[in-house]
Amino acid sequence: MARKMMPVQELTYSCHRCGIVTEDPKGFYRSNSLVYGINGYMPICKDCLALLYDRYLRMYESIYLAIKRICMIYDMYYSDKIVDACYKNNASPSISNYMQKLNTMAQYKNKTFEDTLREGFFFDMKEPSTMQSNKEVEPVSTIPESVKARWGAGFSDEDYKALEEHYRYLKKSNPDCDSNQEIFIMDLCQTKMQQVAAMKNGRTDDYIKLTESYRKTFVQAGLKTTTETIDGSDDRWGDFSRMVSQYTPEEYYKDKKLYKDFDGLGDYFKRMLLRPLKNLKFGTTDRDEEYFVDDE
Repeated sequence: MARKMMPVQELTYSCHRCGIVTEDPKGFYRSNSLVYGINGYMPICKDCLALLYDRYLRMYESIYLAIKRICMIYDMYYSDKIVDACYKNNASPSISNYMQKLNTMAQYKNKTFEDTLREGFFFDMKEPSTMQSNKEVEPVSTIPESVKARWGAGFSDEDYKALEEHYRYLKKSNPDCDSNQEIFIMDLCQTKMQQVAAMKNGRTDDYIKLTESYRKTFVQAGLKTTTETIDGSDDRWGDFSRMVSQYTPEEYYKDKKLYKDFDGLGDYFKRMLLRPLKNLKFGTTDRDEEYFVDDE
């Protein structure tokens, strides 16, 4: 049966991982494999390939093995020499560095994983013997990009976590802070991180100075901390007092007699039960107080 070929202008590029379909090939790497010959590009976008690389990097704890595994899957040429070349230009090479060299260097043109096998490379997933001892894989960061964007680059994962934890604490205690207070909160978080570092390293003088700086900034910003809670709940004493005042006026706590019979049950009991029983037992003719006039 004859097959209809798709015109070049109708070619699309799709990722089998995230499902994106586009007519722009910029988000995909070129492929020399005959398997993907319809458009000459890999069936996975650059972003998803980077995520897959991070997954294998955590699994194998080796840049060589992570890239090697991806080359097996997508029929790409693999060589330790390319990874070594990436190391010369980058202390921690990535899959994007590898793909750039693979697709731009003339000696690797049109090569696939089949060429890797022909050269006698066995996919035993072991470290190459030529790997230098000083090439260590840096741990993959688990900090979200939004957090890094808030605090800027240059912090360790532990620092990012400490900053974000104190930031959330201050924001929870001050949910209605304005833009100026937001700036103070950012400064307070960094001061708190330096304060903890000074305490860990035994720098007492620095710790005292940072503590005083934190206190002054906190007061100047007009911020507040979360007050003591009731039974571990999130209700603050101030919120609790306002809630009570909506249903029971504060005057009730000042003058106990003012609202002694606030629901009228005592008056009802007196009118409908005590007064009739008294008249019945003693033969009196007492009426309700507002209608009763003593004959004497």
